[in-house]
Amino acid sequence: MSRPHRFVEALENRTLLSVGQLDPSFGTGGKVTVDFHGTLVQSTVVATQADGKTVVAGPSNDPGHETDVALTRLNVNGTLDTTFGPNHNGIVRSFKVDNVRAIAIQSDGKILVAGDVNFHDHMYVARFTATGSLDTSFDGDGVANIQFDQGCEARALAIQSDHKIIVVGDDREGIFSLTQNFAVVRLNSNGSMDGSFNGGDPQTFDFGDFSAFATAVTLDYSGTPRSNPLFGTIVVAGYSGDNSTLIQPDSPPQNEKFAIARIKSNGDMDDRFGNGGEVTMAFPHLKDAEATGVTVQPSGKIVLSGSTGATFAGSGHVFTVARFNSNGHLDTTFGGSAHVGFASAGFGGNDTARSLIVGQSGRLIVGGNADKLMAFACFSSDGVLDQNFGSHGKVTIDFGGAVARGMAYGPGHRFVATGGGQFNTMRLTDTGGRLVHVLATSNSASESGPTPVSFKVAREESLPFATRVFFSITGTATPPTLLSTRFHSNDYSLAGMSSTIGQIGHPTNIFFTDIPANKTSTTVTLTPIDRKMNDGDKTAVFTIANDVAYDIDSPAGVKINIKDVANPADPIADAYVRDGSNANTNFGSTADLEVKNGNAGFTRRSYIKFDLSGVNNPAALKSITLELFGSLSAPTTGGITTSIFSVADTSWTESGITFNNAPAAGSTALSSKTITTGDPYGFDVTSYVKAQLAAGHKVVSFMLKNQSTSNAVVSFNSREATDHAPFLFFA
Repeated sequence: MSRPHRFVEALENRTLLSVGQLDPSFGTGGKVTVDFHGTLVQSTVVATQADGKTVVAGPSNDPGHETDVALTRLNVNGTLDTTFGPNHNGIVRSFKVDNVRAIAIQSDGKILVAGDVNFHDHMYVARFTATGSLDTSFDGDGVANIQFDQGCEARALAIQSDHKIIVVGDDREGIFSLTQNFAVVRLNSNGSMDGSFNGGDPQTFDFGDFSAFATAVTLDYSGTPRSNPLFGTIVVAGYSGDNSTLIQPDSPPQNEKFAIARIKSNGDMDDRFGNGGEVTMAFPHLKDAEATGVTVQPSGKIVLSGSTGATFAGSGHVFTVARFNSNGHLDTTFGGSAHVGFASAGFGGNDTARSLIVGQSGRLIVGGNADKLMAFACFSSDGVLDQNFGSHGKVTIDFGGAVARGMAYGPGHRFVATGGGQFNTMRLTDTGGRLVHVLATSNSASESGPTPVSFKVAREESLPFATRVFFSITGTATPPTLLSTRFHSNDYSLAGMSSTIGQIGHPTNIFFTDIPANKTSTTVTLTPIDRKMNDGDKTAVFTIANDVAYDIDSPAGVKINIKDVANPADPIADAYVRDGSNANTNFGSTADLEVKNGNAGFTRRSYIKFDLSGVNNPAALKSITLELFGSLSAPTTGGITTSIFSVADTSWTESGITFNNAPAAGSTALSSKTITTGDPYGFDVTSYVKAQLAAGHKVVSFMLKNQSTSNAVVSFNSREATDHAPFLFFA
């Protein structure tokens, strides 16, 4: 797709994606249904990989056979990933289970799924390799089975920064009992039970109620271990209350409450939180409150999402989010002007919230169903419905009666949701238009002046968050890096663009720029650096690099031509001289300048001269450095100190100077450097050169000599060298 150079014209001629809209780049119109070739399947959980691929899991069942685990992996465009599965068709069917209720992806790409087996007899955690086979390094056969006394099921997973696995679910008092407690266990990364967590036993708690259902888990990694005393603690969410209505449908419903527990890393309840690590919240005038999602915000505050309503599983339910301070108290700054600590969004039917994800700018996206529609509500990080999301903060989509059971963020500013018969998965936009491109009105820069050039990096629309755009840089000019020196690589500087050196996920030759929040573009300016050497015209090519956070439009880059200029600060003469039998020999045509303080006949000194007639405003100069590239002829412990001295007599010539006729140098060194390996060295000559220019002297010369006796020779490149020639650098 070509783009007019006027950005306004491009916007006028393009239909932009709105926030909360189906992403047409995924599947067909944003939707994908995976056919398991006649097998009955139901997708229940979903996760996105770092590369943008989507993994969907759920139970599958051939008629008349037991249920087993089913997985599929989709490419970024929604097609089946043929690198996944034993038949290279993107589909996996594995061991026998009852339910698939949780999924997580490790940093190495391995996939964890969890649920229960044999009518809640025990919970399982299985690990699959990145290609979809059971990982036999995990508990011996790829499946860790966790047995409780009376039965249990796993409902949520979290992976700690040390790769240990938190498993959250329910501890039942009997296989068929509805009386149950929160249950939390921790596995080592190899699938074995972690004995450092509650002695290797499950941590269970019931909030003092008839039943407590754990549905979600997250880890508090807000702040740093130094700034946050709760760093690394485990936050479990769900609901508790009297579920007698499930056993006796005609009895009055009892109030169910949001429930949260905070657990220390060793498995103990965190008594800094609520009542001994437990908090429940009953909503005013409501008899039904079931939390199914949880997140910890960067501030350390905890947000729960779920459903609230007048009766259990009855009409009038709405999506609800509530926020708690780090001590467990309800945060009344959350939810807008009502100051009640929670906020709701209704779709006009029996609405059930099932998942919570965090979008851009900390926005809270709750997914579930409104009757037989997939439903999503988006709140700001402070609990106010985002009016830019869908219709006044809400979206409903008909996907053949499927409900959004599982959600995951990514790739980029998008999110996926799955649920229903067959593997129905859709992808929606979180923040609108994603196309980025480059706009350049000029591509010519010059070392003369210098003359900079600017270009814009633009996106399709103004968004309430920044977009980071990555670039590869090629061409004959060397870009600035954190490791550069004037000799090695600074052909130009960049304003508005930074190197990714030290950042995870990008190679060191990638740069980036940020388009600010509420802006459509940012400006990058390239300013050539005159390295005071005649190194020819150069080019710098900036090309947008692929990233899941955006799509690339045309033009995807710009080529900048950098014009070289001749420099008045290149030396007009340089030579070294040598005593003894070479005292009358001229060494002005060699490619090096030798310096040695040796015995008679072995001493060498170097001279260098500059014509500064082109310097028009010497008073404006802040610093002047003589740049020389030097090395030693042989390794010497501690290196050799070489000093530079002023030479008042500038009448010597490169072809005529010898040891016997060389002019005398000043008695005090202007600057000294210890020469070790082959590197650039900068000698500060600011005061002397400025004084000479102020006195009207346009030609300056210097002499280099070693301060101590040594058998090693210091060798600097002369102006005859093919690279790294001497020059004066002005700043």
